[in-house]
Amino acid sequence: MEEQRRCTHHLLRDGPKRCAKKRVFWALFSYHLQIMKWLILRGLVREQRHWGEFKTIFEAELKKTDPEAVVYALDFPGFGTEVERFSPASIEGIVDDLRARWKKIARPDESWNLLAISLGGMTAMQWCASHPEDFQKLVLINSSLSDLSPIYKRMKPQNYSKVLSLMASSNIADREERVLRMTSNLTGIQLEERARQYASFALPIRKRDAISQIFAAIRFKAPKKLPLPILVLVSRGDQLVDPSCSEEIAKHYGAEIAYHPNANHDLSTDDPEWIVRQVVDWIKR
Repeated sequence: MEEQRRCTHHLLRDGPKRCAKKRVFWALFSYHLQIMKWLILRGLVREQRHWGEFKTIFEAELKKTDPEAVVYALDFPGFGTEVERFSPASIEGIVDDLRARWKKIARPDESWNLLAISLGGMTAMQWCASHPEDFQKLVLINSSLSDLSPIYKRMKPQNYSKVLSLMASSNIADREERVLRMTSNLTGIQLEERARQYASFALPIRKRDAISQIFAAIRFKAPKKLPLPILVLVSRGDQLVDPSCSEEIAKHYGAEIAYHPNANHDLSTDDPEWIVRQVVDWIKR
C-alpha cells in the first residue's frame, strides 16, 4: 500500500505524459489482483456430481498459487439441479440458459475461465463465440463438431445400440454401470463402487431431454471464431468419440493440444490429476 501511495503521488506530481509507465504498471497490477474462477461443464445426460473428485482436486491445485481461486459447476437444463426444467434442442438455447444462471454468481472484479467435456465442450465453444467477454481461457476435453468430423467419428458405431438401450433403461444402477463401462477404463471393484456412488444420486432421465441434447449435438457446427487461448485435451483410448475429432478442433482454431496415452472418453474419471497438471502448466505459460 505504501508503494501504491508513492506512485499515486508521482502520478499527480509528474502529469500524464511522464507517468504512462506507471499507469501501465497499475493496470497490470490490478489485473493480477482479479479473483480467478473456473466454470466446468459436463457432457451428454450427465450432471455436475458426475465430475467425481475432479472438481475438488482441481480447486485444491489452483489454490496453491491463488488462495481465492474457486471452481464452479453448473448443470444443463433437464439434469441435476435443473431436472424440473426441459432441455432446449439447440446448443444456443443451452448456452442462453446456462449464462443466465452464471450471471447471477459472476462479478465484474472476477476473471473467469471455462473447462468443458464432450457436449459441454460444444456448449463452451458457442458460449465463448457469442460472449467473448465472459471468459479468459478455454479448455476442451474430447469434444467434436459436425462440420469438422463425420457422424461415425463423433460417436463410434459400436456405441449406437448401447446409447439407445441406455435411453430405454429405467434401472438407474444398471444405467450408471453401463455408462461407465462405455466411457471409462474402470473395472472390477472400482467400477462397481463408482457405479453405486453415481446411482445413489442419479435421477431418471426423461427421453425428451436426452433426445434434445443429442439433436443439439448432431447439428452443432464450428463457430467462426473463438477469440481466446484454447487448450484441447484428448484421450487416445477414447472408445466413444474418435480422438481425431479433437485434433480437428485444435487444428481449426490453432489451439494447443495434449494427449493422454490411454484414458477413455471420460478423462476426468480415468485421470483427473492429469487434466489438472495439463491445465495448470498451460495457464502458467
